[in-house]
Amino acid sequence: MTWLVINRTPLEDIVHSYQFSEREVLRFFYKLDQMKVIELQPGNRVRLLVSRHFSWRAGGPVQRYIHQKLLREFIGGQFVGPCEEFFFHGGEVSEAAQKELQAALRNTSRQCAEIIERDRGPRENRRGVAFVLALRPWKYTGFGQFER
Repeated sequence: MTWLVINRTPLEDIVHSYQFSEREVLRFFYKLDQMKVIELQPGNRVRLLVSRHFSWRAGGPVQRYIHQKLLREFIGGQFVGPCEEFFFHGGEVSEAAQKELQAALRNTSRQCAEIIERDRGPRENRRGVAFVLALRPWKYTGFGQFER
């Protein structure tokens, strides 16, 4: 429910698209309101109180779940469809270049989130999408056998 709320899915769309009654959704909304994630407003509208650009706590339960379940399923696809993209690049870089890459990824992530936020096309024309931007010091373990 938190995912749907953070992605600004209206109560009516949640009830229409998922197996929740309006009463069940409102119970979740009340809990999120008490946790100060949202402010429940008249007409069962929601005002988000957390930044749309937040990150889950590093090493926390949600991030662990994302790594254990969601990323495996997401990355496991072939990325060959007409609406799919997959880029994997790497190289050896200086610390300064790594900082530039980190800034570029943060900016790109923010731009992507803003595009999602601005999109108010008809509900029936929408489909779920996800994107991953990641950067970390990394060396493929398969190269280990060739190292001196």
